[in-house]
Amino acid sequence: MAWNILITGAAGYIGGSLVVGLLSSESVKFRPENVHVLVRSEEQVGHFTSLGVNAVQCSLLDEDKITGIVLEKNVDIIIHCASSLDPNLAYPLISALQKRRQTTGKDTYFIHTAGMGAFSKETGWPHGPVKDTDPVFELEKKVPEHDAFPVTRVSVAITEFAQKLNVTSFILFPPLVYGRGTGPYKKLSVQVPGLIRAFIAQKMVYKFDYEGRWPAAHISDVVDYYLLLIDLIIQGKPPQSGEKGYYFAATHYLSWWEISEGLAKSLHARGLVKEPIPAVWPSVELAEKALGFPSPYVQVAFSSSPQGIADKRYAIGWEPKWNAPDFFNIIDDEVQSVLDLDIARASIADFFAKDNVEGSKE
Repeated sequence: MAWNILITGAAGYIGGSLVVGLLSSESVKFRPENVHVLVRSEEQVGHFTSLGVNAVQCSLLDEDKITGIVLEKNVDIIIHCASSLDPNLAYPLISALQKRRQTTGKDTYFIHTAGMGAFSKETGWPHGPVKDTDPVFELEKKVPEHDAFPVTRVSVAITEFAQKLNVTSFILFPPLVYGRGTGPYKKLSVQVPGLIRAFIAQKMVYKFDYEGRWPAAHISDVVDYYLLLIDLIIQGKPPQSGEKGYYFAATHYLSWWEISEGLAKSLHARGLVKEPIPAVWPSVELAEKALGFPSPYVQVAFSSSPQGIADKRYAIGWEPKWNAPDFFNIIDDEVQSVLDLDIARASIADFFAKDNVEGSKE
């Protein structure tokens, strides 16, 4: 029997690329009629029906409608790419999977998309470097409530809620993701394109006075991680889940200073900035305004150093193809993608909520 899968945030960068990956992958290829997506507008519906998938405009707070879709379409796997900030946008999805399980007697699966920015001192992470083979859930629970980053609180809440409803859950943490997306709607990531927009507008490339380093991965490698988890589920060999179901999709690290240096060369060669080398931001306030991120998120997104280490990838067989030198080899492509495709500036909502659907808090 064919599996049916539902994806939220499909109009976003990661979600849209995942939809295309499901349709084209050799290992876990889905037929279009078995892929279902929730989006926020009729315009977005049209982008996906052209691919042959089933697209529905739906608020993630509409539990009755979501449950109807899951039961009618026989959905056993949901990939949640719409928000990492609000657990209320995940609860109706998990509840629908519980009802599906009660109907069939078979396990159902929920994969939540979080973010590796949660594991930095700038976001209140007190435990230092952490591997996804460590007891990450237990470490998250130990973070004082007043210090806990929203992404941390949401990961804990979703894991506990899924356990309570007997739904098998996984939390996947993408890092800084780069490369042109393959989805039908949003093809740009947030962080590097956000820098490019700001530098072009300022006619100057900047960096913060602290050289942060982010774990990173190419969008194709991130999609492959999702596909691997899905393939293991379909094979009847799901990996560790629930409190042990935390997975970091990082392949290498990138220095923010080196990113700014590479962008300065590329943008200056195009005549888009005045100088070929970065300067230090004159003030955090200017960075906030130029990048569209309020304090403290601007420094979380563009100068922090998350310390997540992806060790589970070896056990489950993830073999990423991109590394740090590859990123710098295509940094000019990152600039060109913004010039070709840009339709909106980066925002704090985009950073933490890949593509919030109607009913979310933006």
